[in-house]
Parts: sequence; C-alpha cells; structure tokens
Amino acid sequence: MKQYVKKLLLPVFSAILLLGTLSPANAAAEVDYDDLFDRSLHADGAFAEAACAELAQAYQDNAQGLISALALCGTEDLAKHADHLVYGMMYGDLSAFRAGITEMASSSDSSAYTAVLQAILDALDRFDENRAGGDGGAPPLPPDDTPFDAKTILGFIDRNEKSGNVDEEYFHILGEAFRSAPQAFMEMLRGRSDASLEKIAKAVVCDCLNHSSVRRMSDVIRDTALAEKDSRVYNILFSAFRDPANAGLTAFDEKQAQAPASKSTRIPSISTISYTTAPLVVGSSESLSVTFMEVLDTDVTRTYYAEIYCIRNGTAWYKTGKSFWIPAGSTSMQVLFTLDFSSTGDVYTLVKVYSAQGGTLLNSRQAC
Repeated sequence: MKQYVKKLLLPVFSAILLLGTLSPANAAAEVDYDDLFDRSLHADGAFAEAACAELAQAYQDNAQGLISALALCGTEDLAKHADHLVYGMMYGDLSAFRAGITEMASSSDSSAYTAVLQAILDALDRFDENRAGGDGGAPPLPPDDTPFDAKTILGFIDRNEKSGNVDEEYFHILGEAFRSAPQAFMEMLRGRSDASLEKIAKAVVCDCLNHSSVRRMSDVIRDTALAEKDSRVYNILFSAFRDPANAGLTAFDEKQAQAPASKSTRIPSISTISYTTAPLVVGSSESLSVTFMEVLDTDVTRTYYAEIYCIRNGTAWYKTGKSFWIPAGSTSMQVLFTLDFSSTGDVYTLVKVYSAQGGTLLNSRQAC
C-alpha cells in the first residue's frame, strides 16, 4: 500500500533528507511564513539546510499559499528564497517541479504572482548551470551553507553500516549529497575509518554510474582543495572513481550474487504486504511483514529469495533481500524484513520472489 514516510530526527520541517513532523493534512495550516522567510534569509549551516527543506515542504503542502506569501517579499529577498526552495527540492523530481512552476506561470494573471514563479524558474536555471559546471568544468560549490545536513547524512551512514543492507535509495542520497557539494561531503567524512570510507565510496560511485556523472565527479575530486587537507579521504574516494566499474559492482555483490536454482517448480504467491511499524519515519528501522503462499503442501522444504523495493515517483529503489523457506507440510510463510528509509513522502512497496538469490524471477507484487 502507499505509505507516507515521516521524520523524527530534528524539530524542523525537511524535504527528502529531512522531514517535518507535521502530517500532510495539517502542515499547511501551521506554516508561519514570516518566521520561515526570516530563517531562510539569516540562518546558516544546518539551520539554513533546515530552512531550505521547510520551504520545500511548504511548497509540497500548499504551493499556492507559499507563492502568495513570497509575492509580498522584495526582489532581493525573493531571489534568495527561490534559491533555497530549489535546494530544498533538489532530492526530488526537479523536472516535475519545473513543469509545475512553468504551468502555473503560463496561467497566472497576476504580475506579482508571475514574478515569484519567474524567480523560481531563474533559480532552477542557476541550479542547473551550477550542477553542470556552467562552462563544462567542475560545478562551483555553494558559497555559504551546504545543501545537505551532515548530521543526518552521517546518521544514515551509521545505520546502513549497522544493517549491512545494499540499499539503492541510500546510495542515491549519498550520491546526491556528494554531487551537490563534493568538498563539504568529503570534509564531513574525515573522522570515518578506512573501511567505512571504502563502503561510502562504492555507494557514491554506484549512484554516479547510474547518473552518468562519474567522469565529471572524478574531475571534481581531483581538483578539490581537500587533497591538501586530508589525503586519506581524498585517496580512497579518488581510487574508487578511477575504477568505477569495479567499485559499482562490488557495492552490489550481495544483491547480484548467484546461487543454485531451486529444484522446486512451484510459484509462490505474495499474499499480504504490511508494515508492522507505523507511521514510517526517516532514520528509524521499519519492519515489513510479507506472507508467501503456495496452493498445495508437500513433504519437501522449499527455499526462495525475496527482494524488497520502494517506489517513489515511478522509480524503484532496491532496499533489502533475504532467503526464506516454506517448511515441509506447510503452504505459507510470514517473512519479516527490516528497512531504513532515507527520503520522505509517499512510497509504494514492491516485493519480488525468486527461485534463489540471483535465480529466476517467479512472482512480484506491488502494494497499492
């Protein structure tokens, strides 16, 4: 079924990396735009990141209300708010965000309203130019605040290393944070062990492979001044980018491992998919219960392998997988999976069952 992932980590709103504790139903009614805009203009560090995320959450909850409030701002303040809104939206679907703003601008009959929408479109253009490096070189780093919260990212890293899950959504969060501010990302990692840095590097390279940005990000690492500050972090990350195919593959060793095909010719159905913890919270381990069933029992134990994906905006992210079995004499088995969510908002759950790890896909079901 569709779930809404919430946030527990900080007493502020957040979008994607951070999430507000208010529910979608009442978040819009409680926004203090004057306070939000004041923090957007004057906060720095993690508080600036929180303000960016709260702007994004305010837009998602009540786009018309936010834009109407922004229409009362001065031109200079509006440009900064627009930049922060775009940074807050950066971990979502920016193409869909741009399309929505463009559509509203084309139908607006208010000059003040149109000015806000154009300021947001201009901010999107600046963001795209910075991300692409403008003249084809490395993208410039943000001059003041960093577009991610280091404490939150480090929390995700610690939780993933503890669970050991090969989690594509987690890889993507690290990849987006790295692409948004490479030097700040690497400085954040100075206290990590070599073993931890190697895992992080593989995760980042894997996501950059998926986004065709390995060569550009390798150039960023090579050119960054961090090489003079902490050669250990630099060397481990740059080494992974020098051999991206190997780093990307080893990051998925667990997911891609081959196993002997099951001798069973049965195809289990996926009966129920339900979370035993609610509401779902970013940064908290969630328990998913899936029941697999067969039509007839047998005196042979059957072994299968299941993979769990979360689907956001049409993209399926691999979260975890495990082997399970249906015992002899039984026709069903309830299997529990532990998932960590790194992003907020609506999510659908997809379950796939295979003959074995790396074997034949037998069945799949998306909870809706």
